Amino acid sequence: MTPKHQQVIDATMLLVWRRSLVLSHALRTQSDQQQADEESVQSAQGTQSALDTDEAHAALIERLRASVLGQRLRRIAEYVEGYPAEIEPTRTQDKWSPVREEHVQGGMRREVYQVCEVVYGEVREKGKRWRYPKHCQHTELGKLLHAALLQFYREYLPAKQLVSVAAAAKEIGIARQTLHEWMAKGRVKWIYEEGRDIIWLDCEDVDRLWHMKLGLRSDGPKG
Repeated sequence: MTPKHQQVIDATMLLVWRRSLVLSHALRTQSDQQQADEESVQSAQGTQSALDTDEAHAALIERLRASVLGQRLRRIAEYVEGYPAEIEPTRTQDKWSPVREEHVQGGMRREVYQVCEVVYGEVREKGKRWRYPKHCQHTELGKLLHAALLQFYREYLPAKQLVSVAAAAKEIGIARQTLHEWMAKGRVKWIYEEGRDIIWLDCEDVDRLWHMKLGLRSDGPKG
């Protein structure tokens, strides 16, 4: 793995680790509040002490790299760097379709989405687990995740699977601005291609949005 990608992964893991301490404290019961307050002070002191020395910091980083999230980020980075995908997608055929359509599920796309659920996840209404933060595709982590998604689509799915925002809006029958608003609200996942400065949508999501507009299908992107 390149030093740049390792640095991005380590920084991401530290941010998630710090947030986990805050969430853990917030979920304590009121009956344990006094004990929680004492532990909060100790935790804050421990958090600082864990980063006070190079040795302690290195030990923490190694532990985070070995975590489930750390291993997913490693697989994603190595995939973008040209290593074979460690997790292959499953392929199934719709036996009721006259053209025997093939569906590709899982693989590195699922790895990326599972990372997004942890890093970008928030407390939201049922069925809406996460959405991309504004301009996230221009951050180092966002560039890595979108590069992995784009590579997955190019490697495992036909070229027609990806649709531009302009083409998608036309097919759905809405203004491009409306589609961008839906994307910002997390109604549809999207992929950013940095080299061409283009945002792509999965044609299956475009079809779902078209049905949603007609009231034939419930909201929520496919996972």
